[in-house]
Amino acid sequence: MWNIFEHPWTGLLIAFAVQFIFTIVHLIRPDSRKWWHFLPAVLVVLTAFAISYFVKTDKELIQEAVSAGIAAVEKEDLITIDRLIAIDYSDSHHNSKSQIMDLAREYLSKPLIAKNQTRNILIQIDDSKAVVDLLVLTILDPKNEMFDYKMPLYIKSRLYLKKYEGGNWLFCRAELLEINNQSFSWTKL
Repeated sequence: MWNIFEHPWTGLLIAFAVQFIFTIVHLIRPDSRKWWHFLPAVLVVLTAFAISYFVKTDKELIQEAVSAGIAAVEKEDLITIDRLIAIDYSDSHHNSKSQIMDLAREYLSKPLIAKNQTRNILIQIDDSKAVVDLLVLTILDPKNEMFDYKMPLYIKSRLYLKKYEGGNWLFCRAELLEINNQSFSWTKL
C-alpha cells in the first residue's frame, strides 16, 4: 500500500494531509484564504497517479511476464512462449530451452487449453531474481485429443525468473508442483 510506484493511494493520503493543513490554516487565519489553495492537493493526486501509471516496478514487470506466459499457453502462441523463456533455461527434467520448447510444440500443436485463469500468485523478489508461486485454473479444450480428462485442472507451479539486460524478466526455471491437489512433476507429464 505504501509503495507509490505501485499504488497511488499513498499519494491520495498525502494530498488529504496537505488539504487538511490548508484547512487548519484557513480556520486559524480566515484572511489567508486564496483561490489556488486547493491546487497543491490536486497536484499531489495527479503526480501520484502519473507515477503509478508511468513507472513500472519489478513486481509489475514480473506480473506482466507471468500473465503473458499464461495467455500464450492458452493461445498456443509458441513465438511468445519462446520470447519469454531465457536462453539458459533449465529445470528438473529439461536441461535447456530447446527441450522445454520441444515439449511446448508437442503439447500445443493441437487444441489443448480452452481457458486459463490465475487463481493465486505470490511473488518474492530478491535483487535480479524472483520466485513466483502460481495457481492456475485450466479448462481443457473439448476438442482436445491428448487427454480424456475433461474436468477443470488446478495447476500449482513455481516459476523462477531472472532479470536480464534491458530490464526484461524471463523464465529461467519452472517446476510443476501439484495438479488438483495431487503432487505432480515434469516426469509424470
